[in-house]
Order: sequence, then structure tokens, then C-alpha cells
Amino acid sequence: MTGKMKLYKCQFEPTERWLGCNCSLQSQEVLDKTMAEDFRGENIVVLTNTKEDKFYYHRHVLEPQLGAYFMLVANTRVARVANGTFGEKFFVDHPYLYVIIVPNKDQSLVLIEECPTCKHASSEVAKTLCHSLNIIFKGYGWKMKLIPCEGCAEYEQCVSFLANLIVDDTEKLHTLEALGEYNVELKRKENKQMSFRDYVVIGLEDRVTEWIRNEIRTATEPIDMMRPMRAFAELECFKSRPPIEVFKAEFGKEGMLKLSSYNGYMYTDNDKCSNDPIYDKIKERIKEEFGDSLPQKK
Repeated sequence: MTGKMKLYKCQFEPTERWLGCNCSLQSQEVLDKTMAEDFRGENIVVLTNTKEDKFYYHRHVLEPQLGAYFMLVANTRVARVANGTFGEKFFVDHPYLYVIIVPNKDQSLVLIEECPTCKHASSEVAKTLCHSLNIIFKGYGWKMKLIPCEGCAEYEQCVSFLANLIVDDTEKLHTLEALGEYNVELKRKENKQMSFRDYVVIGLEDRVTEWIRNEIRTATEPIDMMRPMRAFAELECFKSRPPIEVFKAEFGKEGMLKLSSYNGYMYTDNDKCSNDPIYDKIKERIKEEFGDSLPQKK
């Protein structure tokens, strides 16, 4: 691989829940354990960015070696429109970047390939990777930041050596389609078939789903359906926002809710439920019933 790699240092801090306590594993051990389990397929890391509603496909391209993990990462929702002779032509492709993760007791590193056609791609992957890993790290009492590291001579040789271990014969096209391993239509259908539980944080899938089901079983008004959803969203119980189609299919609410209403409640940076005593009571009930099993906020 000849693409330039952008270097990030991993900065770990204990979460508030663990301040003053001994964390179960050291930070670099958590990173190593997480990547090893992902490589073995035991606990797959779901690469998603909740706020930007991005989902990323990833796979390991090499056996872990020299203390490093080598991944290919691609945005699954990339669409391009090209102006041709007969007007606009719509098509979908999936450009990818390489990511190398190096858990190290002295300084853990993340290397992300810079895309020659999109200058923001590597930073978007960095944000998504950090967001997704922190969902897992919370359970161990850690949170991580990726700090861009420019011009660090001490790491240049390491970066160059690791990057050159990856051989890519489709360098020019740099898309999953060029690799011949990714069926766009099949992947899009698979995304639509994801269940509601797939969007709930690990360990709470069944409890959250059934709690919402019992709460909104007879609800017919949007506000009554959405109060519990918004409460769980504010309590960070979703890995990413469930699409409205998934919500309707899971809870039998077809034809009862418009997309604008759904999004209005699920975007938690507005004041949609301010001064709503019923919503406040629902949120307090969730806190009482779920207790310490709720994700701990940063």
C-alpha cells in the first residue's frame, strides 16, 4: 500500500464511574482485547457514528502481527451523482481506507489512510472508530480520545513499515467493488433487515426492547410512542439511532407515525420534551428499574 497514513495517539482516561477505583484492565489491554475479539469474530465491533448516522463496513486484512491489527474500513452509505451526456446518473460505490491499530503499553497508536479524493474521510473514520470503541470501553471504566500527531519523527519508521505490509492490487479504484467481495444490493438489503435489538447497546438488547414494547403497546399518538424512545436515547442506550422502519416493524406501529415526528423526538439536542411531566416520570422509572446497568455518561 502506498497511501499516506495519518497518525493518531490514543489518550485514555478513566470514566467518572471508575475515578478512584482500580480499573479491571489497563487501557492498552482493553484496546488489545477488543481488537483480538473482533478479529476472532467473538465480539464484533460495530463501527457507527450515532450523531452523523454513519455505518462502516470493516474486516481484518492481515493476521495480527508485530502487535498491530490491520483493517479495511468503508462507509456503506456513499452515493455519487455524475453528469453524463443524457443527464444525471445515480450510482453507488464504497471507497475504503486502511486502518492500523497498535495497542502498546507505552503509547497506543492508530494509523488511518488518507483518501486522495476526500480530505475529510480519515477524520470521519477516526471519529467513528473512537465513538464505537468508547461504547465498549465504558464497560471497563475507560474512555479514549484520538489525538492527531503530525511530524513525529519517532514514529515515522514504524508507520512506514506497518503500512508497507499491506499489499493492495486495486489501489487505483480503491473501492470494495474493485475487490470483488462486496455486493451493493445485497448489503443494502441486509441493512434494512437489521432488527431493533441490533441498535441497542450490548447487554441491554432484550430488556430495552421489551420495556418499550410494554410501555407503548396500546399507544396510538406519536408523543406516547416516542417518550420512551427519547428517554432511552438520552440515556445513551442506543449504539445508533434505529431507523423509523425498524421501529415500526418491531412494535407494530405502521401507519401511525411520520418520519418528521420520529426524527424530532430522536434528535436529543432539541427541547421536544421539556416541561413534559409524563416524560420526566418515564425517564425516572427507567433510571430506577435499570440502575447501574445503564451506560455511564462521559
